Amino acid sequence: RKSNQMVEPQHKVEHCNSEDKRFIEFLLGYMYEFCPPELRISTEKLSQYMLTMEAKCEPNLYRKQYGNLKTVLKLPQIMNVVWLDNNIIRLRDMAAMEQCFNAGVISQQLFEGYKVTVDKHWTHRLGVMKNLGQNLCKVCNMTFKTLV
Repeated sequence: RKSNQMVEPQHKVEHCNSEDKRFIEFLLGYMYEFCPPELRISTEKLSQYMLTMEAKCEPNLYRKQYGNLKTVLKLPQIMNVVWLDNNIIRLRDMAAMEQCFNAGVISQQLFEGYKVTVDKHWTHRLGVMKNLGQNLCKVCNMTFKTLV
């Protein structure tokens, strides 16, 4: 692994109440719409988006309970689905999201949306690699292809 790559921290699925689940639904919905193909967004971009929303809408009221957005994103129940890498919000990996789905933290619709978002990410990434001539494995000489 390269030294500049962040490694997703291990996380045990935490219990979520209905308010937590609604904020998670808002957060994932926003990320599915605006973060592909990178599977990440900046806290600044999310914060700016939330400022355009009504002050008393549910996500803003949830955030205000805890003071600021970064505090909310560090809550164990929110870290079920995302993790912070300095000022970048990153989606958890497939195994973690599957655990969240099985534990009832996210709905079937959110889990399916996650899978679609990940597919978009890898399709984009493989397309970039192909365009750069980097779609050949150096170990086994296998060529990776995108089927679109």
